[in-house]
Amino acid sequence: MFSSFRLNSPLWSWGFRPFFLLAGLVSFLFIGIWLFLTVGDVHLRTVSSLLWHAHEMLFGFASAVLAGFLLTATSNWTGKPPVQGRVLVGLVILWTVGRLGVPLLRFPFFALVDLSFFPALMYVLWPYLATKSQKRNWIFLGILSLLFLANIIFYLNNLNFLKGPFFFEGIKLALNVFIAVILLIAGRVIPFFSSRVWGSPKVEPLPLLEKLQFLGMSLFIVTDFFLGYQKYHQVVSAFLFCLLLYKWWRWKPLKSLNTPMLWILFLAYLWIIIGFLLVGLRIVFPQVSLFNSTHAFTVGGLGLVTYGMMTRVALGHTGRPIRASRWIVGAYYFLALAAIVRVFVVGFFPHFYDLWILVAGVLWMLAFLVFLIQYAPVLVQPRYRS
Repeated sequence: MFSSFRLNSPLWSWGFRPFFLLAGLVSFLFIGIWLFLTVGDVHLRTVSSLLWHAHEMLFGFASAVLAGFLLTATSNWTGKPPVQGRVLVGLVILWTVGRLGVPLLRFPFFALVDLSFFPALMYVLWPYLATKSQKRNWIFLGILSLLFLANIIFYLNNLNFLKGPFFFEGIKLALNVFIAVILLIAGRVIPFFSSRVWGSPKVEPLPLLEKLQFLGMSLFIVTDFFLGYQKYHQVVSAFLFCLLLYKWWRWKPLKSLNTPMLWILFLAYLWIIIGFLLVGLRIVFPQVSLFNSTHAFTVGGLGLVTYGMMTRVALGHTGRPIRASRWIVGAYYFLALAAIVRVFVVGFFPHFYDLWILVAGVLWMLAFLVFLIQYAPVLVQPRYRS
């Protein structure tokens, strides 16, 4: 067992291996802790349990998945050997120790460790991305910089260095950046994966559509950060809803219904679209809670797309057939149902709030427990050779 963690073991040969494993682990554990804090009405001494939950699902769980993806993808994009061994272990240590940053906020050392993760990741990725051939992917350096800034804002506020209207701005900025990441990565991989599965030409992007999406998402982030939840932000959201729905439909999502590893990605993208719809609806229905859209983006969009990508990438990069087991397909349904409960049942039928939160959380935990059971051996064992 312990041999799997030795420096020369397969675990440290590719970035996706330790970071996907950690992402699955903290997603399972931290949602369990969140349920205990919420349903049990237990409070943290450092920050509110809501802020801890939001921070760790973005800067803990989602950031681990993003790191695993980028550390793997950049090697494929450039043809260079992957980040591995001591360097990869160092990144994992930074990320792991950083998870103490919020619970031990009175000891800023841990906050500094957490803050150092994104600069360290950018430093490690720089040789892969900082070439003219990778100009298309320079945007990921900007994305990591924005996540670093968002984490700085979070800690400055909660360490009482930043006052006023910035209380949730770090969390909001990070969430919006991750939405942009989903749109960027899913916009590339869904048409590509679909063409491979269906044996048909890839649906090519429309240049004007891509430019409008970039403009719309940029305005969405800026208006959310500087203008709060005013109508400018809601109008931009309604625009993105229409634009992305058309883009999603061009990919022919109904053809994916017989392929679980495809429909999970299509469904994740649809949840992002629903999130924009819920924000836009506040123009005429201000009673729509912001938590509805937030959890459409997170539980639905972020949860499903990370799960779908992890289950696919882990198989593909370990030489295994890219086919979801029955257990994983069941986990896809658990996550999809968790999103429905968290967004619509909790959001629009708040009676028995604690019960619905518990149901959604347990469904999420079951999905990631299945992931850990099915994929921990895949992630720590050598590449499969038929």
